[in-house]
Amino acid sequence: MKKSFFWITIIISVLVLAGCFPQNPPTYQLTLEANPAQGGNVDGEGKYKGGVTVALTATPSQDWVFNNWTRNGVVVSNNATFDYIMPAYDHTLKANFTEIPDTFTLTLESSPTAAGTVAGGGEFAEGDTIPITATPVADWGFVNWTKDGVQVSEDRIYDYTMPATDTTLIANFVELPKYTLSIVASPTEAGTVTGMGDYTEDATVTCVATPNAHWSFVEWTKDGVQVSEDRSYDYTMPATGATLTANFEPLFSLSLTANPSEAGTVTGMGEYTEGSTVTVTSTPNQYWTFVNWTKNGAQVSIESNFVYTIPATSATLTANFEWDVANVSLSNLVEDTQFEMYDGTDFGYWQVYIHPDLIAQLPNTGTYKLVIGDDIYDFEQNAGDIYATVPENEHDEQDIKDNGVVIAVDTYSAPLSTLTENTQYEMYDGTDFGYWQVYIFPALIPEIPDTGTYQLNIGTDQYLFEQNGGDVYATVPENEHDEQGIKDNGVIVAY
Repeated sequence: MKKSFFWITIIISVLVLAGCFPQNPPTYQLTLEANPAQGGNVDGEGKYKGGVTVALTATPSQDWVFNNWTRNGVVVSNNATFDYIMPAYDHTLKANFTEIPDTFTLTLESSPTAAGTVAGGGEFAEGDTIPITATPVADWGFVNWTKDGVQVSEDRIYDYTMPATDTTLIANFVELPKYTLSIVASPTEAGTVTGMGDYTEDATVTCVATPNAHWSFVEWTKDGVQVSEDRSYDYTMPATGATLTANFEPLFSLSLTANPSEAGTVTGMGEYTEGSTVTVTSTPNQYWTFVNWTKNGAQVSIESNFVYTIPATSATLTANFEWDVANVSLSNLVEDTQFEMYDGTDFGYWQVYIHPDLIAQLPNTGTYKLVIGDDIYDFEQNAGDIYATVPENEHDEQDIKDNGVVIAVDTYSAPLSTLTENTQYEMYDGTDFGYWQVYIFPALIPEIPDTGTYQLNIGTDQYLFEQNGGDVYATVPENEHDEQGIKDNGVIVAY
């Protein structure tokens, strides 16, 4: 009994001690395969505990490339070498490889060599589609692609399918014929032309016509038919010789003058072709009014601005002006009786004294000015003397006597508010057209002269009265003044 108890105690002790020490964890089989087997080698196969990191390597054979690692057809890595976390079960990984196909050389050549360039050659696999291009140089044209003397395409840009052999393709070119382009000017003395020469069919030729002085370019013609109105023209060469004509027409000078020159300004002068129309304008200076346009002394228009048709010759138009105020030239007066010269050159000036009561052309009283060319000098009135001072550095004594003109610029005024409506003036409602018009009857208004130049002042705005067919009227835009404002604030000024 005691012996049995001893052995039982020993067995229990052994079992207790065995449970106090850890047991080794299980391992799992990692199998590696190369797919296909000849595609490469794999490294890292073995038994591993679950969760450990295993370094795997796939090495492709010659003419093969690594693709990826898969497990049960699912990609686990695209890297040939990578660290794999071992799962807790047996399994297989495949390293997948692809064979590198054989390549073949595609050689491209030009014939003749200098006739053009080729592009697209290189190393390619069987079945590859290769875009190849042939580009001819100037004056050459592409014919076809040939292989071993046999045509494979007439297309300059061609997709070639690579065979399983080295191949040479020839781009064949031919020299293009040239045709003569002649260019002439008509008339020959009218201008110069450029662009003539020998060109291939479809070549673009820039033709330029340059008119000489006093000529104007009209058009390009071929066989009498217009081909362009552009002086610089891109012509496409046909498959035959051709002649282009640059046609010109003469320009005629239009000169404009003001008479007298100091009375106003003119615009519109220049060179123009026969039959063209030109708007010529004349603008009178202060104290002058426009009379008419004349050509060689004959009147051509009484409009200050009019449209003139250019004749087949150069022409001169004269804009004639006259004073619109009382005036007299010093050269027509008697010195020391009607006017006197005072020499103040020691102080830098000349003075002109006038005696209006002895000058029939001027009113006895009023405001006077001395005009010499474009210069205007006011006459001062002091203790019975009436004189104008002229700086000696602007005009000398003889110039003053020869060219000086005395004008009287008295002004007269009559406020509309003091006049009788419908007797001395009338209002015309043109507001349907955006304006009011004021008609006046100067003969019935004693404050102003019966004839002359009239102006309507409303505040700082000024409107010139037009005189047409016996009517004297000023037009006021309705957006500037209304009817009552015109009546209350309008002032007629005469001079």
